[in-house]
Amino acid sequence: MNKQDRPSLKMLLLYAPLGMPLAFGALPVYLLIPHLYATDFGMSLSLLGVILLAVRLLDAVQDPLIGLWSDRWAEQHRGRRLLILLGIPGMILGFYLLFNPLAGMIWLSLSLSLIVFYIFFSVSSVNYQALGAELSHDYNGRTWLTTSREAGALIGVLLAAALPDLLMKHFGRHHGLEIFAGIFAMLLILAVMPLQRRSMQRPVVGEKTPWWAFFSALRRKSLRHLLIIYTLSQSANAVAGTLFFFFVDEILGAHQLAPLFLLAYFLSGALGMPLWLWLSSHFSK
Repeated sequence: MNKQDRPSLKMLLLYAPLGMPLAFGALPVYLLIPHLYATDFGMSLSLLGVILLAVRLLDAVQDPLIGLWSDRWAEQHRGRRLLILLGIPGMILGFYLLFNPLAGMIWLSLSLSLIVFYIFFSVSSVNYQALGAELSHDYNGRTWLTTSREAGALIGVLLAAALPDLLMKHFGRHHGLEIFAGIFAMLLILAVMPLQRRSMQRPVVGEKTPWWAFFSALRRKSLRHLLIIYTLSQSANAVAGTLFFFFVDEILGAHQLAPLFLLAYFLSGALGMPLWLWLSSHFSK
C-alpha cells in the first residue's frame, strides 16, 4: 500500500461512525415495520407486501439517478459533505412517521413515509459510500475504509436489534418506539459531524455523461456476475429479516427470545469480519 494513500487511524475513526446510524435506521424498516403494521395496525400481509415491494422497486430506479445527480453536484461544489448532511433531516422525518402513522390512512402513511425515508437515505448513503472510495485510491486502503464503515454498521445493527424490545417493555409500545426514533435522530446528528471536517473533503472529478450511461457498466461480464451474487445475498438477508418476527412468534412461540436470536445472528457477522478482511488481503476480494 502506498503510505501516502493509506487511511490513517484518525481518518477511519472519522469515517466509520455514520455507518452505525445508517444501519440502525435501515434494519427496522424491513425487520420491525412488517410485523408492526400487520399486528398493531391490522394491515393485511398482501397489501403490506405490495407496498414494500413497490417502494423498493422505486428505490432501485431512483438510486442511479441520485448517484448521477450527486456526482454532478459534488463536482461543482468540490465535495460530498453537504450532500451527506442534506439527507439527515428527511431520514429523521421518514423514520419517525413510520412508527407514528396518520390515523385512518395507514397504507398511504406507510407508503409516503417509506418513500421519504428511502429518498433521503439514498442521498446520504450513496454519497457516504462514494466518499469512502475517494478518501483512498489504494486497493487495500479502500478495503480498510469499507471495513471500518461495516464495523460501524454492525454496531448499529446490534443496537437496532436489541433496543426496540427493551424500550417497549419499559415504556410501552408507543412511547418505546418514539424513544427509539429519537435515539436514531441523535445518532445520525452526532455521527455525521466528523465528516464535516476539512480533512474529509475530496474534490470530485466526473464525466459529463447522460443518465442512461450508468447501465453501460452492465456490459462488463465480471460486474454482472458480482451483481448476481450480491442480489442473491441481499435477497436471502431481506427475506430472513422480513419474516423473522413472524417466524419467532408463530412457529417458535418464543417472542421473548427474539432479541437474543437477533444478537446471535448479527454477532456472528461481526466476529467473522476480521477473518474476511485477512482473506481479502492475502488472496483476492
